Amino acid sequence: MKTAHYGNSRFEQQRPAVYQSEGKTYCRHILERESIPALLRTDEPRMFTLPADSLEFEASLNRAIPNLEILAVERRRSIHATAQAKATQLGLPLNIKLSSDLAFFEKSEVRQCDLMWLDYCGPYSPGKFNAMETIFRRGWLRFAGDSNPIIATTMMEGMDLNLFKELVLAYARPPGVKHYRQLIRMHSIPVWINEIAHWYGCGIKVRSIVRYRDRVRSINSRTMLFFVLEVTPERRPDFSPWEAKATNLTTADLGRLFHVNN
Repeated sequence: MKTAHYGNSRFEQQRPAVYQSEGKTYCRHILERESIPALLRTDEPRMFTLPADSLEFEASLNRAIPNLEILAVERRRSIHATAQAKATQLGLPLNIKLSSDLAFFEKSEVRQCDLMWLDYCGPYSPGKFNAMETIFRRGWLRFAGDSNPIIATTMMEGMDLNLFKELVLAYARPPGVKHYRQLIRMHSIPVWINEIAHWYGCGIKVRSIVRYRDRVRSINSRTMLFFVLEVTPERRPDFSPWEAKATNLTTADLGRLFHVNN
């Protein structure tokens, strides 16, 4: 198997600068660790991303895997121009399409990916449901080698409690775990995505869940939820939303977390 110079990544070597979001950087650290095995399965690794005007994660992966092909979209024209200029400045082999993710998944020629990085800003919505369903229906995920493709996503912790509560309550929780509202939201998104995957003969393994708040952008910023999900080529009748430990960075000691060998 090919190897990547993961140890040289700045996510691995150092904590973020004071002006950066420690919570978001911690999530990117996890995503890099989880996604590299999936990207090394083939001679032509490919990922899809919603980079906006921040390309730090994409640049880090490109340094680790120089032949990585990156598909990207941005629907806002002003941000699209800024992002494309930054990609050129960083030397990234990246042509960002001016499009929404849903339109891209629905209308573009399918090019199967090993990593889908859906870094959304808002809460769950019908648009996100349609995008996720289109990924599975049109076959955007590549199953090859001895590891499976990865879907990673972020969503705002929104007013979705009643919508998701019955999904989570259908699964027996481990002893001692209570259904308080944060846990319901943190574990319900994987349930929803697994149900979509099930329609198309696939399944989900929950690799990581993180709850964090990006205080860098605003002191009043909303809480975000981050998920790393491994997609299996077969349905998972034994799926459980509780199979991955959830990390709550709104209360955790980030200094300690950055020095733990995960």
